[in-house]
Amino acid sequence: MDAVALGTLDYECISIKELIGTGKSQISFNQVPLVDACPYAAEDVDITFRLWNVFEPQLSGNLRTLYEKVEMPLVRVLAAMRIAGIKVDPHELQQQRSVIAKRIEELKNEIEEVAPYSFNPDSPKQLSEVLFDGENGLGIKPLKRGKSFHSTNVEVLEKLASDPDVDTELPSLILEYRKLTKLVNTYLVSLVEVINPATGRIHASFNQTGTSTGRLSSSDPNLQNIPIRSEIGRNIRKAFIPENGNLFVAADYSQVELRMLAHLSGDEALLQAFRDGQDIHRAVASEVFGTAIEEVSDEQRSAAKAVNFGIVYGITKWGLSRQLKCSPERSEQIIDDYKSRFKGIDTFLETCVAQANELGYVETIEHRRRQIRSIDSNNQQQRALAERVAINSVVQGSAADLIKVAMNNVHQRLSEEFPEAKLLMQIHDELVVETPEQHAEAVRNLLVEVMESAMDLNVPIVADASIGSNWAEWK
Repeated sequence: MDAVALGTLDYECISIKELIGTGKSQISFNQVPLVDACPYAAEDVDITFRLWNVFEPQLSGNLRTLYEKVEMPLVRVLAAMRIAGIKVDPHELQQQRSVIAKRIEELKNEIEEVAPYSFNPDSPKQLSEVLFDGENGLGIKPLKRGKSFHSTNVEVLEKLASDPDVDTELPSLILEYRKLTKLVNTYLVSLVEVINPATGRIHASFNQTGTSTGRLSSSDPNLQNIPIRSEIGRNIRKAFIPENGNLFVAADYSQVELRMLAHLSGDEALLQAFRDGQDIHRAVASEVFGTAIEEVSDEQRSAAKAVNFGIVYGITKWGLSRQLKCSPERSEQIIDDYKSRFKGIDTFLETCVAQANELGYVETIEHRRRQIRSIDSNNQQQRALAERVAINSVVQGSAADLIKVAMNNVHQRLSEEFPEAKLLMQIHDELVVETPEQHAEAVRNLLVEVMESAMDLNVPIVADASIGSNWAEWK
């Protein structure tokens, strides 16, 4: 609000730092004298009203419909989700922390054994010296220069770990060490700290304005970032449990962004593949490589999958070559063949860029707007980035519109038909509900029905749902 007030009203608000301080000297808000707290609080109300008077008249047509039919109803849904929270077993988290802590100690010993001398594995600078110094270190050829020393970021370490000419386990050991220490610090410690002692539940926030595309973000804590593909991430999710007598019901959209891309682009080949219920990546591979669908190799399917998911993010031949571990020339040919075969998609991508150039913004399926800056920049890199942002904002933003509509509808139907069931979380394309056990199957059917009918698209919308006794069980 402070930034908007300054930019719109040319008014500088009282800073929260003026009231409560910062760092070690920071006090809680209830310690602020009333004579100081009152002007601060009154100013918040006054500025909010003044900004409303500026912005409300700008809401017209489709923007007002988006505001009134999607975003404002969602405020109540998100408030209810935060109030409900989700139960977390601290003992499960502490047990997992103990197991991982043991592995971290083992890794420290293994790192000590393979390194030429003792160093702090948490220090990128010391690691850089161990890896790249030719006198006392291992003398590996550096791949990337940082500000004051050679980079040891994830990309560098992964390249070194897979390089047959690098005769040391140190990069792979450091990668595992960093992953585990991050998991401990980011999740196993912090999640325990944010469990509400009165409810035994975590009451995270889901923010409507946290992303530029319209997707929800999560904070305090960020539940959307808990890993799902790793075993450790799945174990962390085991600690999220329903109350006794309840179960979780979860449903997620299947390939929602690709389905939205098919609808928005109108590409007949992609539309037909979804209508026929085909394995979309295999179907696309068949088209791109000119191979019968039953003869598509795993390698061809992987290539098609990478392009399918990368096309709306402006995937480049270099990015694809890294994923597929092939030459940039080969990757460029795959992308060209894809665009040649799916002309509707290529035309749609060009239309997104053209709209951004003409209007300075792009719109989602529900007419959410995103301003696209630098779309006419003379700098080629900035212009290319702006074009990728324009395309991604339309597709990802439209998928975000879909799940917001679904959330409003799910919340309404649950309150009418199963008032004891509560919508707890939205994790990207997935909704999680806690319900009494006897209603679990009916709630599962309701979730699927409501999510699949949230919008009328030219392709089937598919939601997969399952029931479990913890967050990891249905995955």
